[in-house]
Amino acid sequence: MTRAADSDLTQLNQNQASHRGLHQAPDKTPDKTPDQESGEKLPMNAAGQSGPGDRRNAAERSLLSRTDPLSKLIMLLCAAALAVHISRPLASAVLLGLLWAASFWLARMPLRNTASKMAVIALFAVPLFVLTVLASPSGRLYAGIGPVEITSGGVEDGLTVALRLGVLFLSSMIYIETTEPRDFIYMLARWFRVPYRLAFGISVALAFIPLLEQEGRVAAAASAIRSGRPPEGLKERIARMRRLAGGLFTASVRRVQQTAGAMDVKGFGAYEQRTFLHEITLSRWGLSAAICGLAATIGFWSVV
Repeated sequence: MTRAADSDLTQLNQNQASHRGLHQAPDKTPDKTPDQESGEKLPMNAAGQSGPGDRRNAAERSLLSRTDPLSKLIMLLCAAALAVHISRPLASAVLLGLLWAASFWLARMPLRNTASKMAVIALFAVPLFVLTVLASPSGRLYAGIGPVEITSGGVEDGLTVALRLGVLFLSSMIYIETTEPRDFIYMLARWFRVPYRLAFGISVALAFIPLLEQEGRVAAAASAIRSGRPPEGLKERIARMRRLAGGLFTASVRRVQQTAGAMDVKGFGAYEQRTFLHEITLSRWGLSAAICGLAATIGFWSVV
């Protein structure tokens, strides 16, 4: 009888609990994200996905990012032509300074980020400077040990070549940072009549560069955490670089396989012509800047 009473009491408690559950107020819905509250729609990135990191408000976008890719390409070629033509280190330094100012004011690239990338180029520019100084002795002799001579002409040529490398890299970086891959594809396929399969391959290569850079930073940080100490000696540094290179190569191959599979599923390349969702037109500002760049290049060509 005691067992029956306990069973009846348990059943009564369960019924009361279910009865209270039916009359409870519904749970509060989760708070909306800031994007939902503001009603802002996240734009799509190059991979067709949206995210907070890809948000580009029209008021916050730089002037160069709103310029059409063809006008920026003309200005890029003008800067490259001047960099190759200039034979004086002072003129090359002025051109590099103008590009650095344009990267900050027109492209809104952070100075610290630009400086870190230019430091990487300096690792190649310094050996190039040394080789040029030793390979082209001319002018006044500064110092010499046997057949090795350091002259004024060699130093000027070395500075010019090193600064030229910086100009070419910085101008290309500005173009890559301010140009969407889909706009670059549109320019090649529509305006230059390049087969869209080839244009897409070029854009994928450009899109993979920052992804591999980010993965390299993550892999380097993970390796530093696992080791517990920085590498000591040249042997450990080479071994660490070898492991990082192997990991990046594996990640890049995996990413290429995933991209190729997605392209096959979507039927990419099934037709000879491709339509574009976003049409691009030449802007007045872009055409004006390109014309001014051409005029400045022609004007300074004979001066420098």
